[in-house]
Formats: sequence, C-alpha cells, structure tokens
Amino acid sequence: MKVMQNKFKLVFFGSPFFASYSLENLIKAGFHITAVVTQPPKIKGRNQVKTETDLAKIAQKHNLKTITPEIFNDDIFAELKNLSADAFIVVAYGKIIPQTILNLPPHGVINIHPSLLPKYRGPSPVQTALLNNEKITGVSIMKIDNKVDHGPILFQVSEQINDDDNNIILTDRLFQIGAKYLPDILWKYLHKNLTPQPQDDNLATYTKLIKKQDGLINWLDEAVYINQQIKAYQPWPTAYSYCQNVLYKFYKSKIIKGKLPPGKIIVDKKNRQLLVGTGKDLLSVDIIQPEGKNKLPIKDFILGYNLDGLFFTTHPKT
Repeated sequence: MKVMQNKFKLVFFGSPFFASYSLENLIKAGFHITAVVTQPPKIKGRNQVKTETDLAKIAQKHNLKTITPEIFNDDIFAELKNLSADAFIVVAYGKIIPQTILNLPPHGVINIHPSLLPKYRGPSPVQTALLNNEKITGVSIMKIDNKVDHGPILFQVSEQINDDDNNIILTDRLFQIGAKYLPDILWKYLHKNLTPQPQDDNLATYTKLIKKQDGLINWLDEAVYINQQIKAYQPWPTAYSYCQNVLYKFYKSKIIKGKLPPGKIIVDKKNRQLLVGTGKDLLSVDIIQPEGKNKLPIKDFILGYNLDGLFFTTHPKT
C-alpha cells in the first residue's frame, strides 16, 4: 500500500471489528488519526462482563486516543472541536451523530455504505439485498449530509453475491472492499482531485430497522425466500420457528424440489436430511440450533431429535 504522508488530520468513528479494516488501512497509508470514537463498553455474556468494542481494542493497539460517548453532550462537542480534524471518517459507528458534530470538520464526513447507493439506503442494506435475492451489490464511499445516506458519492464498486454468502460473510467482505479503496479515494478528495457526484433521488430505495419478529419464519412463504431469510438474519435475530413449545434457530439450508404441507417436517435418515414443507418447494435444513443448545449439523441433530411428521409453527403452542 502506498504511504501518503500528509498534513490532514482525521477522527475515525466506528464500532465492530469490520470497521477496523478501514482504520488499519488509513494508518498504513500514513493518515494522521487524532482520535477514534466508538460506542461505550457494554455488558455481555453470561458472566455480565463489561466489554469494549472491537474497534476500541484495535485503537488501543495503535496507541490512539479513544472517545466513548454515552451521549454527544457539550463536553464531547468541545473535545472533538479541539482536535481540529480536517475530516471525520464513519464506518459502522452504530449511533446517530448529531448534525452539530458532523458540521465540525471543514472537509466534511466520509462514510462507507455497503450498497450501491441510492439503492438500499438505511440501516439494513446487506440484509435487504440478501432477502431480495440480489445477485449483485456493492460499496459506496460517500459524504454524509443531513439526510439518511443521501450525500454525494465519491466512489462505488460492484460485488457479486455468492450462493454461500450470509449477512456475516457478505458484510465483512464489503467492508474489506471499502477499506481497500478508502485511502486512495480520501487522498484524492482531500487534494481536490475528485468531485463528489450527487445521488439520483428518483432511484432511491430504503431499508428498515430489523426487529426480532422479522426472523420468525412463515412456512407459507416459498422456500427460496425462507432460504434467503436464513442467510440475511445472521447473527441477529436469526431465522427461527417453533415445534412442540421449543424454539429452533436456522443457520444454513438449501432448496429441494418437492411438495409437503407448509411447516411439515420429514426426516430422511438414510440421506441424513431434514426437509420442511413451504409455500413452494422444500427447505432442506443443514444447520439448526434447539433453544438453549449448541448449533448442530443436521446429521448430528437427527440422531438426537425426532421431529419426523411434526410441524414447525409460528407460535410456541402446538
């Protein structure tokens, strides 16, 4: 990677591990990161341990100043203003940043968004692309303005969606792609060698904030949609269903031609398959997790659980 020693100062906003790809690449390229803003530590796990974000750990590895605001109050505003950053970089920060903060850097705020804007603006672009069974998605590097994912585009690149992609795999790959191009695009933009291009609002589509209920499988839907639902809703809320008062989560599946009543379960022990009827075709489950248990490949699951002839339903009671 070309090292670009320069006078520009950046503040980097992000939280999950995949945001670290961009942070690391900006550091390698010679950009001056004056601070990393990330979400505050959260209580996690059975032991209720206070855990920092993955990005906070990466920032500490590089001895970078870390700011973890619960809210953007006057003190945080003053702290960020005093850093005199030329631009802010936002990569999956996960919280709304007030406009007063976004107005601070003279060169604005640059964001990596995992879709080909203006398609799939909003909070769930990767999940929505998977749910819609898209074959192509991509990455946009854009300037943030006062509307959701509305700002002008600095750069876009397309990426194929593979058959074995789920939300975790595809999100990680898209942010790696964005991180690959970010240093060069940012360098050109800051040196006024790149002109941001406005989006065509007439082509805009919007994604929704995902809720737990979205993961509930309706077996009247076609197998192709349920298969995409399983891919899209990892790691949360996961696609799930009920059988005899037990919740089951689904992690991998494929589509098989055939017909069964929606939700009916047939176990084929000879071929080590668990087949479920849908509105069209059958869903062959590859990885499943009974509530309170570990995820199991289907060959192990059918040895310990006998669901043959039963039904998956949308409610606990059967």
